[in-house]
Amino acid sequence: MGILIHDAASYRRPDVVRAHFSLRGDVAIQSVATGSPAYNLGIRQNDTLASVMGIDVEALANSGEKTWERAARINRMLAEQGPEGLVRLARADDRGLATSFELEPVELCASRFELQSGNSKAAADGERVLVGDSFPAFAYSNPKFAAALAHEMAHNLLGHLDHFETYGRRGGRVRKSERDADRLMPWLLYNAGYDPRAAVEFMREWGPRHGGGILRKRTHDGWDERVDLIEAELPRIEAVATDGKVDWQIHFVPMLKEEG
Repeated sequence: MGILIHDAASYRRPDVVRAHFSLRGDVAIQSVATGSPAYNLGIRQNDTLASVMGIDVEALANSGEKTWERAARINRMLAEQGPEGLVRLARADDRGLATSFELEPVELCASRFELQSGNSKAAADGERVLVGDSFPAFAYSNPKFAAALAHEMAHNLLGHLDHFETYGRRGGRVRKSERDADRLMPWLLYNAGYDPRAAVEFMREWGPRHGGGILRKRTHDGWDERVDLIEAELPRIEAVATDGKVDWQIHFVPMLKEEG
C-alpha cells in the first residue's frame, strides 16, 4: 500500500505530537511512498485515520495495553486485508468528516520500517526494522545509513528469529547470524541502487566508535573482522550481477543453516 502509520498515544507527549503534525486524532499517516496505491488515491503524510477496515480507530485501543499495541494491531489488520484483497481506510478531514478509500495492495518490501522515540538503537523483530530516533547513523551519508538498515533487514529476510525459536541461540548461532547479516548487506545495497562498498564504509565509520573494542558483545566479531567478511562478498556480487541486480536468494550462501 505504501504507507506507514503512527499513533500519537505511543509518544511521551501525545498532545505535542498532535499539535506538531496538525492531527485530528491519534492515529495518522506517518509517510507515503510516491507512486504507491495510497499515494495514487490521494492519501498524504499527516492525514488522520478515522477507521480501518470499517472499525473506528478509537475502538482499537484497549485499556491497560502498551501504547504501541494499537498501531501494531492496525498494521496486522492492514496486512490481513479484506475478503476481496482490498484494504479499506477512512480519513478524517478538518470538519471531522470521513472520506473512505479502498486500496489494492501490491507486493513491495518484506519488512516495515518504524521510528521509535527515546531509543538510540536499530533492531529487527522478524517483520519490522525498528530505528531509534537518536540512532547515530542518522548522521551518516545516505548510502552508509542504508547499509545500517540493510543489516537489520537481512536478519528478517534470513529468518534469524524463527531459526532461534527452532534451534536455540547457543552453539555460535547468534554470531553466525550476525556474520550473515553483515555479509548480506552489500547484496541488498546493490539491489537498492547503492554502491555495495557502502557497507564497508559504514562498518569502518561505525566500528571504531560503536564496535565496543574489548568490551564488545561476544555475539559480534571485531569491526575490522566484519569489514573483511563484507569485502569478501564484493567480488561474488560482481560475478553474478545481471542488469544491475543480483539474486541473493540463489547466490548468497549463509553460514547459519537449517539443522538436522
